[in-house]
Amino acid sequence: MLNKLLHNLLTASIIITATFNSSYAKPSLINQSELSEIIADAAQIGIEQPQEIIDIKSQLDNLEIIQQEKIKELGIAGITHTARSTLIQKLNLELAEIEKEINRTEDNLLKACLHYSIMISQTCQEIESEYINTSKTYRPESNEFQKIKSRLSAGKRLKQKFQSYQILYQARQILTSPQKNLFDSITAYARLLSLDPGNNEAIEYCQEMLKWDSSDDNIFLLDNIDQLSSDTINTLYNNGIEITKYGSQGIELCWIPSGSYSKEAIQQTGIVKKKANSEIIITKGFWLSKYEITVGQYLEFLNSVETFDNNANYFRNRAETEIINLKLDKYNCYQTTNDIFLGNANKPMIMVSYNDAIAFCKWLSDLDGKQYTLPTEAEWELAARTTFETKWHFGDDIQMLDNYACYGKLSQLATEEVGKLKPNLYGLYDIYGNTWEWCRDWYGNNPFSPGTITDPQGLKFSNEKVIRGGSWQSTPDMCSSSGRSSANPELKDKAIGFRIMQIMK
Repeated sequence: MLNKLLHNLLTASIIITATFNSSYAKPSLINQSELSEIIADAAQIGIEQPQEIIDIKSQLDNLEIIQQEKIKELGIAGITHTARSTLIQKLNLELAEIEKEINRTEDNLLKACLHYSIMISQTCQEIESEYINTSKTYRPESNEFQKIKSRLSAGKRLKQKFQSYQILYQARQILTSPQKNLFDSITAYARLLSLDPGNNEAIEYCQEMLKWDSSDDNIFLLDNIDQLSSDTINTLYNNGIEITKYGSQGIELCWIPSGSYSKEAIQQTGIVKKKANSEIIITKGFWLSKYEITVGQYLEFLNSVETFDNNANYFRNRAETEIINLKLDKYNCYQTTNDIFLGNANKPMIMVSYNDAIAFCKWLSDLDGKQYTLPTEAEWELAARTTFETKWHFGDDIQMLDNYACYGKLSQLATEEVGKLKPNLYGLYDIYGNTWEWCRDWYGNNPFSPGTITDPQGLKFSNEKVIRGGSWQSTPDMCSSSGRSSANPELKDKAIGFRIMQIMK
């Protein structure tokens, strides 16, 4: 008997927990801590207490208590009644009505916030004028100046908080509109996150929308995500929302937010050379393929523009007839391979020249209606570093490289299938090793001059193009964020492949 009772109580607990984590349970619109801060800041800047907000908040709290009690009642009823029973159906209907009432009350609360925000804006303007006058009359350390500075801070906090309520109201209105637009609602929630980082409602909504599943809305959104601006995507990314896009030919693309990094440069005055630093700034985010372009993806291109059999035979014959050199260097790195890569669609495409890679990008652009190209080496390095200025994106410990890169000592005379090892923080696989990757720039020994450089494009012309990241036969130094080399744009080599980027409009 006791065991049965304990079993029933445990079952009730599980049902209550599961139900409470369902659509009925969500964070309070304004929690008690926020309300206390609002009342305190309002008193500090000298405006009346937000009584309407306090009263509606009290109604909302009571509704949420009723909701929790009804959820418990439903959980207990679920022990002895089936889901189709009259009681369970009745309780579900009551819960749905309570949820509607909560939503209506939240709308009223947001409307009250909008009314109150007008009073806040007017008072903040007066405080700002008073602050300017006080700063001209009093020293910064004086009591008078500190008081007005404190009032100004309180006013700014209130203004920002109520701006976030205004944007939240707009976002909810878009969601409930008959002409609901996914991109408008995500943009509204992104604006909310820029004012209120970590806002749970905004994060949960955007994560749900940007999660790949079988719903028509989500597939449509992910297929058309370029309708979102770079600023919106950056805001979402900066708030921990993972964004992966699926393009043509099964090519997955990861978002690389705008950013900057420092690297060593050479400063030359006459014949004197000195070490200096360059600050590289990339002003626009972009999409970069998660993996190096694979054999399978490249052969789709060949199928559409040339005769497949001729190309397949060309690659296979060259791979099979070249002499295999098993000589190792001091890093135990193999120097050649007989990797017959066309037999494995998931291996990175090699034996492609720079011009081949550009032709692939043009083909994909025409196919997809979007602009694809190769990254500049500055863009490539930003993506490889993921904001870190260490030798590798994971730090300076060379022992960890084995977890991220197929390089000399690990390569088994060949490339590896893409995605076998760990990705970096942007979700990019094999950014180090496996194959060198073509970049758009012409090669120069010192590509970046000292100082701040914005969106560098490299030299206007030289004899070779830049390749980055090292390959299956490279040393650890080359398989790093700063590892670079060069090759003639016509060269087809067993250690060179490529990764594509999509430019945001």
